[in-house]
Amino acid sequence: LSGGILYGHLVTALASHLLADMVIPSGDTVIHEPNYSAAEARERVADYEGAVREYYAVSAMFPKDPVAWIRAGDNLMKLDRPDEAAECFEKGFRRMASPERSLSVAYRLADMYQRQLGLAQEAKRVLESYLERFPDAERAQAVRARLDRLLAEQSFTSTPDEKITDYRQEHNTEA
Repeated sequence: LSGGILYGHLVTALASHLLADMVIPSGDTVIHEPNYSAAEARERVADYEGAVREYYAVSAMFPKDPVAWIRAGDNLMKLDRPDEAAECFEKGFRRMASPERSLSVAYRLADMYQRQLGLAQEAKRVLESYLERFPDAERAQAVRARLDRLLAEQSFTSTPDEKITDYRQEHNTEA
């Protein structure tokens, strides 16, 4: 009886501490997954600049995570900053291991380079990079076809003098 009186409150305190820790875990646990909630909250209130900063913070804590870079790029596009967005998409693209997930980023990045930034060579490089990384991917043939179209558009949009020079070089003719 005296033992219960002397140590009963310690047992009660230990039990309540364990129960409270199960309900509301203490901060002693290691975070293994990125938490995007702060950035997503900023996106919901159209604070895209703040969301970009939050995604940059997540990418600093989880450098191998492609999602933070892609989402930062999305927000930079909303801020009409395609140059910076392209850098983020590039970083996300390089960190992706799945051909399926990489494909949409590769297409989006190639479109940005070609249509918004006028950098067809960069678009070509991105598509070639996809094919180099995932040569046997299910959609690799579609990427090759898109690359061929891009190359055809490049030769079509070159100046007449460039076309003539290219033709002469291909057919070994003189002026």
